[in-house]
Amino acid sequence: MLGFGISTLYSLAYLLFVDSVTGAALNQVFAFGYLLYFLFKRHGKLYLARLSVAVNFIVQMLLVTIFFTSTESGLQYYYIVSGAVSYILHSHDARTRIILPLISVVCYLTLEISGNSYAAFQLDPRVFHFVRVATILTIFAIFIIIIRLFHRENDLQNRWLTQLSTTDPLTHLLNRRATQNALEREVARSKAQNSTFSILIGDIDHFKAINDHHGHQCGDMVLIKVAQTLRELLREQDAVSRWGGEEFLLLLPNTDAAHATALAERLRVSIENAPLQEHQHDINITMSFGGVEYQPHTTVEDMIQMADQLMYEAKRAGRNRVVFHNPMEQPNPVPT
Repeated sequence: MLGFGISTLYSLAYLLFVDSVTGAALNQVFAFGYLLYFLFKRHGKLYLARLSVAVNFIVQMLLVTIFFTSTESGLQYYYIVSGAVSYILHSHDARTRIILPLISVVCYLTLEISGNSYAAFQLDPRVFHFVRVATILTIFAIFIIIIRLFHRENDLQNRWLTQLSTTDPLTHLLNRRATQNALEREVARSKAQNSTFSILIGDIDHFKAINDHHGHQCGDMVLIKVAQTLRELLREQDAVSRWGGEEFLLLLPNTDAAHATALAERLRVSIENAPLQEHQHDINITMSFGGVEYQPHTTVEDMIQMADQLMYEAKRAGRNRVVFHNPMEQPNPVPT
């Protein structure tokens, strides 16, 4: 919309100050050319949308400068702006990110070196003054926009990198490293505030059989469905991660053993009652959970190991059940 608005204003200036219908009409053609951006974007072709804006702008400035305003108007300096904008907006296409700024630089140098100080339509000195002032103010405004675009692009890149380093790509849950950091922070918070928290480790029962009988794609769908179910039933402050393979770890701040056990039971029942429908067949899913409440002087590694052992106890006891840590007892060792 910015390109359309600026071009329309220049078209009005040609009509009011230069009395040039040809100049106004040509400029307005390029103004409507910017609307191609919305047409391409509406059809999901964002690359073509951005490319159409860049090409339209490059051709427009070249023709207008040569035939109407000459280099005395300073319009050639728009190419510096267009090169910077193209470089920022096409960050995900290395070839376009280089080619469009290079074209802008070539056009700028061509106009500067050629010394095009006259044009097909001679403008009144007052009009030249108006065009120069308008160009300076517009370029200043665009540079402010470029700075904002640059910061936004940086923010998007940082968020993307953060998500990539902390999120499991299949389930979009936290990954193991991010969860480890969250657990360390929760231990520090609990010590500082004299509060408690619990963790649950859940493992999908007979997951290898699901993969063997229905295929790995079906196994991935099971993982995604379980992840969605866990997310839906947890509170906003809770965290759930794909701990590894078919294992999930849940971090429950400000939750004691009784409430964590009740939550684990709700999760277990919800997963059991929501089979995956695949090719008109139901694939039953169940999970076994082991849980531990934080105790003073307990390390994260101790809690994880204990929850994992208790999860295996649930497996040995018949699967599809919850076993929570009793401080008075020690869980049986994990079978090797």
